[in-house]
Amino acid sequence: MKKIIWITFLIFAVFSCERKASEISKVIIELPKRDLVAKSENSLNTMASGPAPATWSELDCFVFMVTGPEAKLKHNSCPMNDGFTGMKVGSFEFGPTFAGYSFNETAEFEIASGTDREISVIGFKTNLTGAAAVAACKNILTTDHPSISKAYIVAKSGKLKIEPGSTQSVPLTINYTANSTPFLGDCSGPTSPGSGNNTPAGPPVKVKVRLQDDLTSVTSAGCVALAIDLLDANGNLATVTEDYQFTLSGGGSNLFTLDGNYCDGAALSSRTINFYNGANRFNRVVLFLLPPSPAIYNFSLAQTTPALALTQELTPYQVVAAANPSLLVPYKINIFDVNAFRSTHSSSGSNPIDVKPDECRAAVVQVVDNLGRPLKITNNAGVSNFIYSNIMSISSPANQVEFYTANPCVGSTPTHLYSLDGGFYTISGFNRFFYKVPSTAAGTIFNLKVDVTENGFYDSANPIVDLDPTSATNNKSVWRVKN
Repeated sequence: MKKIIWITFLIFAVFSCERKASEISKVIIELPKRDLVAKSENSLNTMASGPAPATWSELDCFVFMVTGPEAKLKHNSCPMNDGFTGMKVGSFEFGPTFAGYSFNETAEFEIASGTDREISVIGFKTNLTGAAAVAACKNILTTDHPSISKAYIVAKSGKLKIEPGSTQSVPLTINYTANSTPFLGDCSGPTSPGSGNNTPAGPPVKVKVRLQDDLTSVTSAGCVALAIDLLDANGNLATVTEDYQFTLSGGGSNLFTLDGNYCDGAALSSRTINFYNGANRFNRVVLFLLPPSPAIYNFSLAQTTPALALTQELTPYQVVAAANPSLLVPYKINIFDVNAFRSTHSSSGSNPIDVKPDECRAAVVQVVDNLGRPLKITNNAGVSNFIYSNIMSISSPANQVEFYTANPCVGSTPTHLYSLDGGFYTISGFNRFFYKVPSTAAGTIFNLKVDVTENGFYDSANPIVDLDPTSATNNKSVWRVKN
């Protein structure tokens, strides 16, 4: 569906004692009035996380990007992706960005005067209402919100000559068609959205221990991932040039390394954490823990090398008894990506899980409660009644994602079928798998789907919800392939 409206640009000089009139001009953009828009009604309770707008009238947040021939007007770049396939079809270069404008507003911003200026309009659907929609839009460049759609290129001016002292009207057509209009991928550049000041990572100043998806509450016997991160002064993963070593204790937890079967391997109450392996140095180490009995616990971290100790950030966590599923429904399928230390529970169109092409990546399928806490899978019907999970890509092309059973990734399969539960005696029994995407998929978005069978699950009245990006529930499954 497509709809055309007109936006008027009034361009005039801004005179200043500090800046010459020939240098700066102001752009005023009258955005369309909401009462002129036939917005389709949707129930937020049944709307998928971060879905695309069905029609142009659902766009309710706008960003303006200015492009020109000078280096400062094209030093940022975003991949431009096909709206139907998600494949990269080009790139989009721009300079300054002006964001956070909603319907019924007048956008005013200053741009450099000159020739061959182009103004592009990027439209979003917030999937929110009222004050929440306005707040999410105002902070769109600085805060990820799980409901916001992809960034669609909905309008673009021709080349403009911006002269100080002049007033001119420029007709601009907003044009959006579902599954057709191109969208922007992950941007880069010194002033691109989300890049901050593009400062390179610095040396470590802090070591931080955190649970997957920043959980502060976990269920007993539910196998949970934890990361030990070395951070720089800006809170980003640091550049590590020394051999850092720590001893981690989990407050009574059983800690497992990644070289075993996660929480089914050899458990220790403390682990030596090395951020180096020969010539290689790391800024993150990932373990898994099997929580102890219900109580409040904290981690203990002792630094052994180097001599200059880092500041520590250790967050207490609470262990609770696994409740009856009827109290914390729905129980849902979750995929946890070990490399990114992210799970589908926290992914969205505006905050996807980033992956690198041609990289063999470890992941696990988990069952989580409605708070995202991993659960112990129990099969009360006997060893013959396994709970199976089948992982597949529903992206186009379907073979964009390749699945494997071991590292290194050799012998790919289009889907991955495995048991979530080995019977009475398994501790956690979740599906561990490996996957990778080819370099030809760089700059694209892909989604994974997981179907499960639940024979013998201990609460058949409340079935596990499949992970399905096309469904109204448990649809958070968004990956982005880095360029």
